[in-house]
Amino acid sequence: MNIEKAVIEFTSNINHAGLNEQIVDERLLYLCLIAVVLINKVEANTHHELLTMLLTQTAKTGEFDDLLNNLEKFNFTKRSYYRLYLELIERLKELDTEKRKYLLNQSSHYLTLDVIEGISRTDAVVIYNHTVQRLQQMNVKDKLSDHFIYQDIPSCFGELASKLVNNGKKHKIYDPYALTGEVSIYYSINSNVELATTETLVQSSPYIIHMLYIAGVENTDSKNSFGLAQQANIEPAMTDVALTLLDPTSSKEDEHLQKLDNEPMFSVADGRIIEGTVPAKFKDHAFIQHLLYSIKEDGTAIIFLGKGPLHREIEKSARAYLLENNLVDAVIELPAKLIKPRTVSLYALILTKGRSNNIIKFIDASNCYNPAGRINEISDLDEIAECYHSKNSDLLQSATIDVDSIIENGCSLLVSSYMTYSNNSPSRVSIERVRSELFAMQNKTDSILKTIEKALKNYRGKIEF
Repeated sequence: MNIEKAVIEFTSNINHAGLNEQIVDERLLYLCLIAVVLINKVEANTHHELLTMLLTQTAKTGEFDDLLNNLEKFNFTKRSYYRLYLELIERLKELDTEKRKYLLNQSSHYLTLDVIEGISRTDAVVIYNHTVQRLQQMNVKDKLSDHFIYQDIPSCFGELASKLVNNGKKHKIYDPYALTGEVSIYYSINSNVELATTETLVQSSPYIIHMLYIAGVENTDSKNSFGLAQQANIEPAMTDVALTLLDPTSSKEDEHLQKLDNEPMFSVADGRIIEGTVPAKFKDHAFIQHLLYSIKEDGTAIIFLGKGPLHREIEKSARAYLLENNLVDAVIELPAKLIKPRTVSLYALILTKGRSNNIIKFIDASNCYNPAGRINEISDLDEIAECYHSKNSDLLQSATIDVDSIIENGCSLLVSSYMTYSNNSPSRVSIERVRSELFAMQNKTDSILKTIEKALKNYRGKIEF
C-alpha cells in the first residue's frame, strides 16, 4: 500500500472519467465516489457487492432502483455510510446518462485497486485529504507533481485530545474553528463519536463531512458559519467534548500589553462571552468561553493555542474568570514547530466543568518530539496522557498547583511559571511584581526617549556636523 500512489491515481483519473474538477458539483461527486471506495477498503471490502452494483450494473442499465433497494436492506456498521451512498446516488442522477455511464465505467477498476488494499482509517483520511488538495489547486503547473506541497494539520492534536479525554462510550464532539476539520477527524478515528459538529468559515464543510464519515463518525453536522457569531449557531450544553486548534497570535508587543481604560472589548448579543473579559484584538478567550458554553455540566474542553492567552496582561480578567470558577484542569506545554517551521510552542489547555478539587496540573512536554526535516513530530503521546491522568512519569516534569496560588501569582497559566515549584509551594519570584517592574522600566525608558526627541527638535538646524 502506497498512500501517494493512491492520491496520484485518484487525482489523475477525474479527467479520464470525463469530469471537470473546476466545476464544484462534479468535483464533489467524484470525491463522494472516492469516499465510498475508501470506506469499503477500511471496512475490509464488506461493501464490495454494493459497490460492484454501483460501478458496473448501474453503468450498464442507467437505473438506480435495484441499487436503492439493496441499499435499504444492507446492514451497514455505520448509519453514516448509508447517507454517503445516498448522497452519491443523488449526485450521479444529476449527470446526463452518457456522462454517468462513462464515469462509472472509468472508475470500475477501483474495485480491485491494489494501492488501497489494507488501508487504515488514518490512511484513508490522508488519501482523501491529499486528493482534495490537488483537485482544488489545478492552477499549479503540474497537479501530479512529486513536489506538490500539502497544507496539512498534523494528526497529533486529535490523537492527543482523544487520549486525554479517554472516553470509550459513545459521545458528542464540537469544534467551532474547524477550518479543514483535522482535529475533529483524528479525534474521531481514535474515539467512539456518535455526533461531530463543526463550524468553519471556509467552504470545506462537504469535505469535512466525507472525512468524518471515513473516520467512522455516526452523525455529522458541519456548518459554514462563524463560531463567534452574535447569536450562537449551537445550543448550550450540547456536547460532551469541545476541542479546537487556534492559530497562535504573537507580536513584539505581546509581552507587555496592558489593558487600557478605554480598551475595546469583544462581546456577543446572546451573552455567552463574559462582558469585559475579552479584548477585541485577541479573541482566543472568546473561543474558550464559547467552548465552555457548548459543553455539558460534566463536559471537557481542550484548546490547542499559543502562549499569549495564557499570560498576556491584557487577558488577565479572562484567565481570572476561568480560575475563579475552577474550570482549568491542566495545561500542557507542547513542542515547537509542530505545524510549520516557524510555529511557536503550543499548549493544550484542558477545561472541565464540575471539578471536585482546586488543583491544576502543569506538564512540560516540550521535549517530546522527533525531528522531521524542518518541523517536529510529537512523540510519547501515551506518556503525556498518563502524566495528565495522575500517573507518575519518568519522562515529563509536572507540577500541581492550587488555584489560589495561581491567582496570587498574576493568573499566569504558563507551564514554565511553575516548573520551579517544589513541594507544591509557589516560587518566591512573583510574576506580578516582575511584570510591574518591567512596565515601570519601560515607562521610564519611553520618557527619556521623548525628552531626547524633544531636545533634538529644538536644536534642529543649529547643530553643525
